[in-house]
Parts: sequence; structure tokens; C-alpha cells
Amino acid sequence: HGISSTEHQLDSVQNFIIRSLENKINQLEEILNHVDAYIYTKDRTGRYTYANQNVLTLFGASVENVVGHEDKQFFDLMLSNDLVFDDSRVIELGQTVKREERNIIKSSDEALVFWTVKRPMTDDQGQIIGELGISIDITERKLTEDMWHLHSNILQSLPIGICLIRVDDEKIIYANQQFECKFGQRSDELLGQPISVINIFTAEGPLVIANSIMAELERAGVWMGEVHSVKKDGTICWCYATI
Repeated sequence: HGISSTEHQLDSVQNFIIRSLENKINQLEEILNHVDAYIYTKDRTGRYTYANQNVLTLFGASVENVVGHEDKQFFDLMLSNDLVFDDSRVIELGQTVKREERNIIKSSDEALVFWTVKRPMTDDQGQIIGELGISIDITERKLTEDMWHLHSNILQSLPIGICLIRVDDEKIIYANQQFECKFGQRSDELLGQPISVINIFTAEGPLVIANSIMAELERAGVWMGEVHSVKKDGTICWCYATI
């Protein structure tokens, strides 16, 4: 009877431990599925051993159709060759990789850009058994950056001086090369400075001029006229401006 009671107690403790571990696993799973990132693990052969909900949604597949499968099922590896190279650095060399990856998703034919961190996973003996990957979709940000670079290149090529001024504090946030040359100042000298550093106000006074410009902007959406300005060396000049 004593042995039976002891076994019953051990079974109760074991069941309690199992339930506690299951609860912790479920809690962790819930957290990983609500993180705004793609989280996954792979074994040494490159087969997925875990994928959070974002990865499953990206692949358009169930967990059963992801775990145990390789990247060639989900990515166009002919156009996503960085992926294989990065994985080999992690698995074979034990390196932690932090970089952008451009991948083509087979299920949607989308070209997406990710900021990815991959690191080796090890066993108790320190042997590499796989990799952990965390990826964040930065496609929209990259498109914005590319468009900014394109527009910047266009602005730099124009034969007229152009600057962008922040509305709330009237500080210069961009100046092309022609604008810099016009006023004899480098970009790093102009950026963050109030536009008043290159303006000289006449007897009308700055408030009168500013109000006149704002009234015309509200009426027509554009203001064009002559502005009395000063270069870095103190030379006074008139500029025809479009705002």
C-alpha cells in the first residue's frame, strides 16, 4: 500500500510538471505568434523545426507543411541565393549573421526585403545543431529609401538651387549642390539652420513678407517672387524663388 501511494504521488508530481511545462510552452507560443517578426528554427540540414504564425502566413502553408521542409519549397533560391549562403555561415562556421536579405516568395512571387539575424543553436556539448532566425520585413522602408535616393539624384541634377524647409520651425532639411554653390555653404553647414541664415529682410519687415507669402500660398498653393539674400562671405544678392 505504501509503494502504491508513493507511485501515485510521483504520478501527481509528474503530471503537475508536465502541465506546467505545457502551459509555459503555450504561453511562449502565444508570445512568438504575436511578435511583429518572422521567427523560425532549422536543423543542420536546413529543414524547419519551428515557424511562428507570421512565417506560416508568409508561406501560405500549415505548420505540418513547413516543419521538416527546406527553403527550396518556399523561396526561389535562384533569386534568393543570399539565404543559402547566410545559412551556411551559421551552420558551418558558427557565425551570427546580421544583414539584409532579398527573398522571392514562391507562393506569391513577391520580392521582399528583410532585416535578418541568424545565430547558431547548440546542444549541451556546444555542438551546433541548427539555427535560430528572426526576420523583419523592411520592404516598404527600402522602397521609400530608394525613392528618396532617386528623387535626391534628380534634384542634384537640376540646374537650379533647391532646398526643403520644415514647416514647423522653418529649418533647412535638404539642399542640393546648386543651392550650396549659390550661397557658398556646404550641406552640413546649412542643414538644421533656419532659412533666415540666407535671407535679408527689407524695410517691409520679415513679418509682413512672411504673411504675404503665406497668404499667397493659401490662395494659390504657390508663391513666386524675388528674395533679398546673403551668401556665406556676406555678399548680398537677389534670388528669384518659388515656394
